[in-house]
Amino acid sequence: MNLRVRENGAVIRGWTVRDSIELYNVHAWGAGFFTVNAKGHVEVRPHGEGGPAVDLLELVEDLQRRGLRTPMLIRFSDILAARVRGLCAAFDRAMKEYGYQGQYRGVYPIKVNQQRHVVEEIVQYGAPMKVG
Repeated sequence: MNLRVRENGAVIRGWTVRDSIELYNVHAWGAGFFTVNAKGHVEVRPHGEGGPAVDLLELVEDLQRRGLRTPMLIRFSDILAARVRGLCAAFDRAMKEYGYQGQYRGVYPIKVNQQRHVVEEIVQYGAPMKVG
């Protein structure tokens, strides 16, 4: 436990990695792509669990040293590709499980994200699976 004592004798507990885990609740939304590292920082694993990790705080600080300012949008194309593959795989499994004989053609709702880079990547990653 990380404890500090103030001049008045009050004992206060410092921030811990567990505090970060509870605050960010990454296990509820990270899907294996995001976690909290030993420093208590959120890190991204663009290739999923077991893949190389990028400490987001260190990344932002590095980008700031290069002159970029926050807020900034950082895209991880590998996550987008994995999510497209995962969506198609889920439909394939369900179709086999229920004996569905039709076809699945995923269609990306442009209203979700109209940014050209995102749409182009979804078309690129989804092409082999007929997603567009």
